Amino acid sequence: MSTTDLTQTPISADGSFEVQLQKSGQTLKVSKDQSILKVLQDAGHDVPFSCAEGICGTCLTKVIAGTPDHWDMFLTPEEQEANDQMLVFCPRSQTARLVLDLCRGRATHCRSVGSGLVCQIFQFTLSVSGLPGQAGGGIAG
Repeated sequence: MSTTDLTQTPISADGSFEVQLQKSGQTLKVSKDQSILKVLQDAGHDVPFSCAEGICGTCLTKVIAGTPDHWDMFLTPEEQEANDQMLVFCPRSQTARLVLDLCRGRATHCRSVGSGLVCQIFQFTLSVSGLPGQAGGGIAG
């Protein structure tokens, strides 16, 4: 039996796609009239954002698999072409599934410290209990 790799399959005709969270494995459907950010928030994930216009970089998120359709003005053309990070405020996907790591931003800027993650770009700490799929916790400034 063969399985289709949705991270390599174009999005469906209705414009919807899936976002899978790497750490929890949770899969969320994003319809054509929703943003990834809104879907993540509706599912209880505390994703930082500020401008909601793609210029500040607060919602920068690591892409593990799939191809984002970048609509931002924050990432350079070279960074967009690499497809290893995206701003989740309103971009879409070019593939049927995106796999995201909610440790914000470039992996080199987030590191484990004690029972949480520290983001060196935006100066916040995400407690382990606030990771996707776990209750409680959240972001401390």
